[in-house]
Amino acid sequence: MLGPELPREEAATAPLRIADRTWLLVVRDPSRRMRVTDVLARLGGDEFAIVLPHCELDEAEEIAEEIVRAVRRRASAAGSAASITASVGIATFGPDSPGPDPVLAAADQALYEAKDAGGDTVRTAIGTVRSAS
Repeated sequence: MLGPELPREEAATAPLRIADRTWLLVVRDPSRRMRVTDVLARLGGDEFAIVLPHCELDEAEEIAEEIVRAVRRRASAAGSAASITASVGIATFGPDSPGPDPVLAAADQALYEAKDAGGDTVRTAIGTVRSAS
């Protein structure tokens, strides 16, 4: 899960427009190695998810760090007076996972942990989300 951090005055006036522009800049960043199987989707408001099929946790964490750096770099290169940063929450989904909802909930929790830690960072949900059986 991805969530931008915007200065209070920017967040109050145009959060969706800024979030859209931010994520478009990130996915178009030539240093970002989007694969044809990766999917970027808006979940609601200013939160997005990237699904990385067949991706190991260490690679997902590396990609998330790249995204955080890309947002910071693009905001700086655009000469934005406002400081735009991003937080990322990661959760894994495997064959034993009960479905997407618990995985999204774990990623969302990790995202808020990243934001609570001051933002501009990545947090990973502890353990793979597995079915209760």
